[in-house]
Amino acid sequence: MNWRGLRTQSGLPRHVTANRERGTRARSHLAKARERERRILTRRSRERNRRRTRGFALEPMSTRRRGAWLIGGLAFGLIAAWVSSETLWVRLGTELGAIESIAIQGQSHLNSASIAEATGVVRGSPLANVNPGAVEARLAALPWIEAADVLLLPPSTLLIRVHERIPRARLESSSATQLDRLVDAGGAPFDAIAADDSDWPLIRGSENLESNQPHAVLNQALELLARLQAAEFLTLASPGEPIALEIPRAGAPEGWIIHGRSQVILGRGDLSRRLDRLQQLVEAGLADSGNDVSSLKIDLRFDGQAVLAEAQPIALKGENG
Repeated sequence: MNWRGLRTQSGLPRHVTANRERGTRARSHLAKARERERRILTRRSRERNRRRTRGFALEPMSTRRRGAWLIGGLAFGLIAAWVSSETLWVRLGTELGAIESIAIQGQSHLNSASIAEATGVVRGSPLANVNPGAVEARLAALPWIEAADVLLLPPSTLLIRVHERIPRARLESSSATQLDRLVDAGGAPFDAIAADDSDWPLIRGSENLESNQPHAVLNQALELLARLQAAEFLTLASPGEPIALEIPRAGAPEGWIIHGRSQVILGRGDLSRRLDRLQQLVEAGLADSGNDVSSLKIDLRFDGQAVLAEAQPIALKGENG
């Protein structure tokens, strides 16, 4: 069969029609490729124009230049601040004259004269020569003062604000050569003489605890005393004498001990349940010997019971261990 003699519906030979279709498809693919290339070129041109509009912000050289400007501006700002501070200090120094008054605030146990003397500042001396930090350090060395703030007020006033310690108890000395000390709210003992009419509870300890430093055992003692006061256990104290709390001694099995009209042995560890047991005894009237002499001994170290004067244990109702 002669395939070249076959004709399509248009009357053209079949191979001619096939070649024309292949040419049409090739031209279509070529047009699409050119269109894609044109779009890529257009996008690249648009990006270049955008970079020019932004001042070449994305160029590496521009980033280095911007960093140099930033460092230069920061250096200029520091120099300007230094010059301004120097100018302010010179101006302030010219406004400070001789000290005419020393104003003291916040004192309660100390008098103003003793605080002014402790500053080491003499009236009539130049106010500009006063070092506030040095004055604050000298005042903080006083037993009653925990911290102090010193301020220079032009033209001639030295303002001092003291923060006195808040006493919570009296620490009995274990040495005959050392006086009793007071214990502030932070658990730090400080060398101060308690007033004769003070009723602060007494803490007895056998260890030498450093002054002006907080101690964990003293904080625990203050917490225990606060618990006793809240539960009105202070009524166990002897008439005219404060209640005394003894710190646990190393190696001693008694632990914490309350001294008053009765001696109460609390032991160590968690004392909450033992204090609850003591409250039951107080409410029942069994925690008081009835004499001025502390002769009754209450041992609460055993679970669910209390031993009075080392006699037979008394079981408490409603407590399981």
